[in-house]
Amino acid sequence: MYIGGGEAVFMGKNTVSIPGPKSGEANNGKLTGTCINAVDGVAIKAGNLVSDGYSARSYLILKNPRLYIFQKSSYITEAEIVDGQFSLMLSGGTYECLVALTGFEAYFNDNCKIFATNTTELKIVLSSILMPGQARIVLTWGKEPKDLDSHTIVPSLAPNGATCDVSWNSKVCNGGHIQLDLDATKGMGPETQTIKEFDAGQYVYYVVEYAGNPKKPSWGISNAKVRYYSQRNKLEFDIASGAGYITQSDLKAPVWFVFYIDGQTRIPAPCTKDTCTFPSAKALN
Repeated sequence: MYIGGGEAVFMGKNTVSIPGPKSGEANNGKLTGTCINAVDGVAIKAGNLVSDGYSARSYLILKNPRLYIFQKSSYITEAEIVDGQFSLMLSGGTYECLVALTGFEAYFNDNCKIFATNTTELKIVLSSILMPGQARIVLTWGKEPKDLDSHTIVPSLAPNGATCDVSWNSKVCNGGHIQLDLDATKGMGPETQTIKEFDAGQYVYYVVEYAGNPKKPSWGISNAKVRYYSQRNKLEFDIASGAGYITQSDLKAPVWFVFYIDGQTRIPAPCTKDTCTFPSAKALN
């Protein structure tokens, strides 16, 4: 068990020791990457000031995060992430990667694949701890496609009013109750949205492959994942696991409908064709 940032992370009770890689072994691979803040994209490292989601560069990081490597819940090794970067050698295989740092939600990836004689690149995105009643949505993906856009259809504050769509071209809705914090256009993400206050009605979160070819969408190679954080729920929606459903908009852009939330219960659920649709053809304008 690892404890940090007001949460406990359990990795199971397996105490079997699995040998780590030996220098020079032919089946070794390298795991490298970066660790950044979900809200502003700034490197997570000791001494850096990052946004906590409320004020820019207002949270001082006191120490470097640590990366823990497990295999089948058994501890393998760990490394300090220095200057927001890490690099270590591992035997080829599938691992669980855990990053813990006080003040941030723990990052967990149960599919860290290391390929012998190759380098695996991993971008670790940490979300700061949220206030009660708030939520954060973080989209990440691989190097391709270059640009995925996150959208949230937001219920209107006025009875029978028009919905709002939070995205790159409409970054704030409902008087700042929900906002786009970070927009990524060069692959891997993150794209981050924060719900500071829920309103009554349905929220629908979906992802668009910007300038994508509807006849040949890139979802199959995207490795797209959406992480949802709140004090009540920490969920991951993985396109490779069939979360949500894939379609295209009236504007022919490839679309992944991911999840929806009832603003009163604040409980996310995967999208189906019955629960998640566009309110109009203008949804992607």
